[in-house]
Amino acid sequence: MLNSTRLRSFRQGSAATLGLSCERSIMASTQSTHIGTQLDEHHSPETNGRISVCRRCGAQTNDPTGLHHSPFESQLARSTNWLAAQSRLVDIERARQSRVR
Repeated sequence: MLNSTRLRSFRQGSAATLGLSCERSIMASTQSTHIGTQLDEHHSPETNGRISVCRRCGAQTNDPTGLHHSPFESQLARSTNWLAAQSRLVDIERARQSRVR
């Protein structure tokens, strides 16, 4: 069984060796913030209250209560594609509605 103090010491030593700070603060990029804002404008995040992922679009949220979208850098392409697909669906629905009239 590993000693937790020893493990914590190893992690801090490894981080210092790699030139990383021991504090783990997350910095959001401008693009990530922009996509998160677009997702917020499109819909309110829908989470289950336990994990911070929107059930509707699959993007990361700021916390399990899901007040705002805050996608990771790795999710930006997926979130952008999701927004584009939603826009296309709205355009298709408008075209259908205009045909009916």
